[in-house]
Amino acid sequence: GGSASARRPESEDKETMSKAMAEGLRQRLMDLEEEVSRLRANAKQDAAKLREWNDKKAQAEEALLEVEEYKLQVVSLREKLAGGSEQEGALAAALEEAKMLRSANETLRTEMAASKEKELKSRQDLESMTEKSQAVVRLNAQLMAQVKQLKAKGGGGGGGPKE
Repeated sequence: GGSASARRPESEDKETMSKAMAEGLRQRLMDLEEEVSRLRANAKQDAAKLREWNDKKAQAEEALLEVEEYKLQVVSLREKLAGGSEQEGALAAALEEAKMLRSANETLRTEMAASKEKELKSRQDLESMTEKSQAVVRLNAQLMAQVKQLKAKGGGGGGGPKE
């Protein structure tokens, strides 16, 4: 049996190699399981980060919508203020016009009062002139009556009182 002993080491070599291979494969399997475990942990962390990022993204989008809403409110307020300025300008102009109208009204009242005074004075003057002219008419009538009397007494001579 030299050939049997020669086979033995070969089979021992094969067995040793098989064991070494099996051990290598076991080690490789353990390394792969460890890497899978590490990848799973990383995936969980990444998923948590992704959820956190998505939450932050949603918050950012909400904030952007709020900013846009504020911008619209600012534009609206600016329009109202611009309109307010126009309204204030119109109001100021209306107040100025009201002051001018009040002043003109006061001037008209003063002129009307002066006109009433003139009218009253004119009426008084007219009444006075009417009274004077009536007095003149009465005096004239009296004088004419006296002239008639004198003519009748004096025989119709001459023409008036003698000096």
